Amino acid sequence: MADHATTEHLSLSAFIAPLRSAVNSVAQPKWVAAEIAEVRGDTHAFVSLIETGANGELVAKLSAKIWADRKALLYSRFTEATGGETLRKGLKILVQIRPSLHPLFGLQASIEDIDPTFTLGAAARKLIELRKRLIEEGSYERQRLLPPPTDFTSVAIIAPGDAAGAGDFRSHADPLEKAGLCRFRYLTALFQGERASSEIVGALRTVYRENTATPFDAVIILRGGGSQADLAWLNDYAIADAVSKMKIPVLVAVGHERDKGILDEIAGMSFHTPSKAIGYIYDCIKQGAQAAQTAFDFILSGADNTRKSFSQELEHAHDSIRTAARHLLSKAAETTANNHRSITADTRHVVELALASLERDIPLLKDCSLARIEASQKAIDSDVYAVRSGADSAATRVGDRIRDSLQTIHSNATKDVAVATISIEDHRLLIRDGSYRDCARAGKDVADVAARIREASLNDIDKAATAATGRLELIRDRSVLATRTMGTHLTASAEYVLGLGPEKTLQRGFVIARNRDGKPATRKNQLGTGAHIQLQFADGNVGATIE
Repeated sequence: MADHATTEHLSLSAFIAPLRSAVNSVAQPKWVAAEIAEVRGDTHAFVSLIETGANGELVAKLSAKIWADRKALLYSRFTEATGGETLRKGLKILVQIRPSLHPLFGLQASIEDIDPTFTLGAAARKLIELRKRLIEEGSYERQRLLPPPTDFTSVAIIAPGDAAGAGDFRSHADPLEKAGLCRFRYLTALFQGERASSEIVGALRTVYRENTATPFDAVIILRGGGSQADLAWLNDYAIADAVSKMKIPVLVAVGHERDKGILDEIAGMSFHTPSKAIGYIYDCIKQGAQAAQTAFDFILSGADNTRKSFSQELEHAHDSIRTAARHLLSKAAETTANNHRSITADTRHVVELALASLERDIPLLKDCSLARIEASQKAIDSDVYAVRSGADSAATRVGDRIRDSLQTIHSNATKDVAVATISIEDHRLLIRDGSYRDCARAGKDVADVAARIREASLNDIDKAATAATGRLELIRDRSVLATRTMGTHLTASAEYVLGLGPEKTLQRGFVIARNRDGKPATRKNQLGTGAHIQLQFADGNVGATIE
């Protein structure tokens, strides 16, 4: 076995040093386009950047930092360039990232710069795509085909709850309402953030429903000024689609003159500010009143002239007209009474039919509701039973697998010890038999040499003795080599056996289950439900109970 303690190795800092040098020398700041998933931190800014695929799946993710010494500068430049926008979740940005490798903190990425024009460019591209879609669907011009409102008696207002523009609007609208000239219905909604789309669409649907009962002359969407990024929340398809489907004119007064969005393009009328919107309403009411006054004066003047011209004729015809009027009034009273009786009878008949239909439908509705409630309860009970059954089955399978694994571990360890014991005995016999054979072979060789020495002449005694000595040394070397070889085999076999022992087996991640008396449990039928066992790990024992 290799001795890892003596193997050449590096310290952790020595291992990281060349990697750090390579990263810092090769990696240069790069411009990266990504979406912000999270921003946090007071001193330093910790920004989580993500990239998503066409179906919204997560493709890449990176955590980057804006260090405190650059945070204030980058934040102020970005906010100023984007008209008040801040780094927030969901915003698409273009940032310059510098990677680095720190021996304590690992691989890091720091944001060196932010390009605000990329964020504004994304908003512009979104507006172009939205405009194209509305044109293709035929919704872009739908509002502008409605007749523009010229008379205002009832108007719906959709605005943020705390908008300063709504306050300016009401300061001019309240006097009109108090004078009884126009009724205003106010609805509030968020105009920025992820909920802006759903809340504005919900307010438009409320106006759509109420318009059937109490018609509105127009609905006005208004808010005060804001940054381009804030107003970008209104460039939403759902809002634009809902505006185009309104059956009454939609007036928009959002932002300032330079802030134009998709609602300004598709609305029936667009105003730069809420004050100009209420000013238009005020002018229309004023012009209508002036026109009415002019018409009234004209009628009054004409009536006076006519009265003077036909005063004499009226006096002569007064008697005949009075007589005719009395006759006509009598006939009208009779006709009215007949019509009243007919209408009363028809109304009672319709009411009776409606009540009869309602009484027939109530039991049916009640039965349908009870049937649906019973079906839902059965489905819930079935799902709960399935979940419980699945959990019990999973727990049983896991318990069986653990007991089978413990039995297999103990069985394999027992087999390996038996095999190792047989191998050691075989090696011992081989060593003994080899030694016997080598000794017998050496004895035979010595006898042969002695016989040749006896038979040799005196002149060959020295030569024979020398040869015998060399032969004896060769035999001794072979015997020593054979003994060492057998010893090496014996040592390797012993190490193999020790490696199959319980301690080594535990160090490889296995566990031995023992009964209360400390004996290994090798069969699951040895452990009944409620039995207490000891689980032996490499670093200690843990008590357990069989469920």
